[in-house]
Amino acid sequence: MKQMRIVADADILSVQESFSEFGELRLVPGREIGNREVRDADVLLIRSITRVDRELLRNSAVKLVGTATSGVDHIDQDYLSQNGIQFRAARGCNANAVVDYCFAALARLGQERQVDYFGLQFAMIGAGHVGGLFAEQLSRLGIRCVIHDPLLDAAARERLRSANVESVSFEQALAADVVSLHVPLNREGKYSTWHLLDDRQLAALKPGSVLLNTARGPVVDNRALYELLRHRDDLHVILDVWEHEPDLDSRLLETVALATPHIAGYSQEAKRNATTWLRREVADYFGIKASDHGDTGVTGEPCSPVVADIEATDHFCAGVLNQVFPIATMCQQLRAEFSSGARQPVQIFDLLRRQLLSRREFSASQVLLRDVTPRQRRFLEVMGFRLIPR
Repeated sequence: MKQMRIVADADILSVQESFSEFGELRLVPGREIGNREVRDADVLLIRSITRVDRELLRNSAVKLVGTATSGVDHIDQDYLSQNGIQFRAARGCNANAVVDYCFAALARLGQERQVDYFGLQFAMIGAGHVGGLFAEQLSRLGIRCVIHDPLLDAAARERLRSANVESVSFEQALAADVVSLHVPLNREGKYSTWHLLDDRQLAALKPGSVLLNTARGPVVDNRALYELLRHRDDLHVILDVWEHEPDLDSRLLETVALATPHIAGYSQEAKRNATTWLRREVADYFGIKASDHGDTGVTGEPCSPVVADIEATDHFCAGVLNQVFPIATMCQQLRAEFSSGARQPVQIFDLLRRQLLSRREFSASQVLLRDVTPRQRRFLEVMGFRLIPR
């Protein structure tokens, strides 16, 4: 029997340990995967930085493409379907990581600009794996949240309704105090999300509101957003994704409240989930009996205890989140790198992303409790922290 040939992005977590038993494994940097590299491969495993289309796969032997990401806008699924190539995406693998990012970013913004979210209304535009989880956690905290997602299935909609999260129109969602985007990038069709927020929709945002995009850059018209922010300093915008990234608009980079280089879903747990899922999908597709557990290189051991360097004030929880995930530092680094001009945008993105390879999710962090209030304790519990009394 012919030995299976696998070409994989070298930066997929524990790819060597997880896939070498299946056959011949060739590791290639994601940005260097081309037609020559995949021509004789049976399986192609990639991340979002590799575009999969006819140009990449023409005259190749590839039977299965798997991406270690939730987003799939880098995949020409029509081409794969037309050519009988199977496709698998690790949807939802990074949901916890993205929601952690959202809370950390909002906590930092709230601390800097004196925003108290407990009296505000949140709106999720897109309520799948990430948006749905974010909405549920907000509801558990007693924060009002609504969703807009015309494609959400009935079971998910009912689950959110039971958590006191109601569905509203797109216009009603845009009228919320905090609008968070969690939609896939679709460029065509009835439910196209390309420039879902254009100049007209952006202008409709409530005065003093917060806009957070961790979905895909082109969901928001970045040029229109920059023009709006030039005249609306009341708006607070957090961007993790950008149009034309990594060649982002440096003017917008300096104008938004917080900016990061597409790292919301970066965590060891998310990468472990993706690798484990891809391993299972490859084994199932080819009918291979694999060992029960691939070595994904992530233990379940908690991180060292975290103690906020502030007392149990209103900003205690924000202090904990900022210590575990210092988003402001990442924002400063991103701006400094683009301002210096010493590196190309792609080098900047790759450099800063590598710094997040050791990031752990809140559920892996321990917090030594000081004299906290019941609401603060509840917040830390909902975030998933392991609480240790002092």
